[in-house]
Amino acid sequence: MNEINKDQINPSYYNKYDYKPIDFLKDLFYKDQFDAYCIGNVIKYLCRWRDKGGVVDLQKARWFLLKKIRHFEVYKGLEAIDSCVKFRAQLGEREAKIIEYMLNGSSYKDAIKVLNELIVENGGTIDE
Repeated sequence: MNEINKDQINPSYYNKYDYKPIDFLKDLFYKDQFDAYCIGNVIKYLCRWRDKGGVVDLQKARWFLLKKIRHFEVYKGLEAIDSCVKFRAQLGEREAKIIEYMLNGSSYKDAIKVLNELIVENGGTIDE
């Protein structure tokens, strides 16, 4: 597979602003709203990567997960974990595990590890 262009993960048209759209959203939303936005994007990219964007979607999921990890403290929602278990049947085993790790809050490193493995196994590279 060809080398993935970093612009596909965090497009330059977002970076032309001094105050980037993601930073605006972070400042605009309450903490739980921004967390939900990031988690929603991670779930979206995990669900569609095999059918649409391939490894680029996995890297986008990783980008949003890192945004959540780096900017906010952990939210632990037991209901969210229960929902993830129900959702598991619709995803591959590892995609569901990433979501469980992410929602658990104590296992972000494990979520990134599994996501990194999926990216590499599918021809992508990990950029820090």
